[in-house]
Amino acid sequence: MSACSSLADIISLLKQQPHSVQHCRTACTALAGHIELDLSDAMYQRAVDAGAVELLVDCLRAHKTDQIICHHACWALGYIVISYLGQVKAVGCGGVEAVVECLQVHRADKDVCHRGCLVLRKLAMREAGRVKAINCDGVEAVVDCLGVHRADKDVCHRGCIALINLALSEAGTVKAFRCGAPALIMDCLQLHSQDSDVTRCALWALANIASLVAGRPQLKQAGAHRAAEQALQRFKDNKDICEAAETLRSNLD
Repeated sequence: MSACSSLADIISLLKQQPHSVQHCRTACTALAGHIELDLSDAMYQRAVDAGAVELLVDCLRAHKTDQIICHHACWALGYIVISYLGQVKAVGCGGVEAVVECLQVHRADKDVCHRGCLVLRKLAMREAGRVKAINCDGVEAVVDCLGVHRADKDVCHRGCIALINLALSEAGTVKAFRCGAPALIMDCLQLHSQDSDVTRCALWALANIASLVAGRPQLKQAGAHRAAEQALQRFKDNKDICEAAETLRSNLD
């Protein structure tokens, strides 16, 4: 079984022995590779129609302690939930909770953190997934990943982009403050000050968190205003970063 196997064969393997660690490892790895060969809306739709979302979530729930399964199942889900229907299916079948559990169990593994945060970011794009993620401690799970892997730019990028969506609600913003997200986001900004992706996403995460008036003094004390100024100087020709920095400054004032 490999990425070159047919989607039908991979799905069949997932269905045959869902409680077999080796079968799930093989099938999740093959599915992630198979989808990566054709990153198209048509592929995502075929995967959804074949029941891939539900089967991947079943693997995550059954084998949440297995790092390989968590990594590759989240890798495959990260592609499928680019589609709206994939997001709906994942939220509806317990995908949010399963991904958060994987992040909690494997927060020491940067690959799981990277892939899991990416999935969570997409599932939190809409209110239903965002509410579920906040209620099952998704904010805390992402912040834990940042705390362990703040030196890794991929985890910082994906973790901050997940927090952007999780902090779109007041409940998510309150949780972000309580578990120390602002300080860790600032660490990401400082450690990866030359990386445009980390800078953009960190600034937007801080801007959304700054929507909570009560938390603004904490953000100012942590140096968020100065971080925005430095980003404006360093990336003055990057429209997206300048917009994020200006929004952060505006929300802090």
